[in-house]
Amino acid sequence: MSNSQCERPTMALIIIVHALAAAAAPCAVAYPELLVCSSGNNTVQKFDLKSDQHLGTAASGGGISLPWGVAKGPDGNLYVSGFGSHAVFRYDGSTGAFIDQFIPPQSGGLLGPGDLVFRDDGYLYVVSEYSFEILRYDAQTGAFIDVFIADGSGGLNSPRGIEFGPDGDLFVVDHYGGEVLRFDGVTGAFEEIFVSFGFGVFNGDLAFGPDGNLYVTTYQEDGVARFDGSTGEYLGYLILPFGFVLNGPLGLAFGPDGSLYVASYLGGVTKHDGKTGELLDSLFAGVESPTMIMIDNPVQVTGDINGDGNVNVQDMLAVINSWGPCANPNNCPADIAPAPNGDDTVNALDLLLVINNWG
Repeated sequence: MSNSQCERPTMALIIIVHALAAAAAPCAVAYPELLVCSSGNNTVQKFDLKSDQHLGTAASGGGISLPWGVAKGPDGNLYVSGFGSHAVFRYDGSTGAFIDQFIPPQSGGLLGPGDLVFRDDGYLYVVSEYSFEILRYDAQTGAFIDVFIADGSGGLNSPRGIEFGPDGDLFVVDHYGGEVLRFDGVTGAFEEIFVSFGFGVFNGDLAFGPDGNLYVTTYQEDGVARFDGSTGEYLGYLILPFGFVLNGPLGLAFGPDGSLYVASYLGGVTKHDGKTGELLDSLFAGVESPTMIMIDNPVQVTGDINGDGNVNVQDMLAVINSWGPCANPNNCPADIAPAPNGDDTVNALDLLLVINNWG
């Protein structure tokens, strides 16, 4: 870093900034959030990924029973599968208010809906655990389209987590088979058993990490296993089994900074170093029997450091007064650039982000 970036801005710059200030207009600002399906109280809870602080309830109401999977729709609203309701519920993406049953109970044979994924092909893909299928629905209307992956295809008999991989194929966790199955992402045709790990070990989610490898929760062993993202070769555990850190892990998701978040059904949500598996934090507020989780990137950070809805002199002064390396990188509000999580230093990049989003 150059000396000019490390030096505190001069008083002249502060005066100039004051002169630039005008009537401030409201602006929408938010850090990425972690959304957690809380089946014990039939809600979805949310946490700020900058501070890991609990932000309250993201979705509730409508009579949902056992929320299991959550996804952000193309309309910006939240879609939550009700495992005990056999339906998919829609909630306002800003207020969390119930809107409607987007997919009515048992539509298309939906029984025990679990994980769900929107794709840019105009469809919503939903795991139907009790009918052992992956069903496809219209992403705009919720109308049933077809059975994308049928019961028994490739040996599928107990689907859990699903994710479209970097190559566009669909990867499905099969609980009873202890496998991750790979299907063509366009036709749904079975391609291969990508991972075989043992009967009943898998019971939750999977995710491709920043390193390109595949990570799968092992419910019975309380761990997170790692596999080569190209070949499926077993690479060991990122989070060791029976380590008294996880307790019935189901959902997992990587944050924008590479941290791994894991939801334990018999515990809470834990944050881990995405490279070493080291426990970094625990998130329990508002969460009861968590299932699936997701990362929501609502709006790119735009310089509103103090959260008052405006980018103005107060935010500029916050940058100036915090200039230099962050004393605590996990609690450094003025470190906003590069978005979304900064670089552990308050410098000219943060100053420019405030100036460029003034108002």
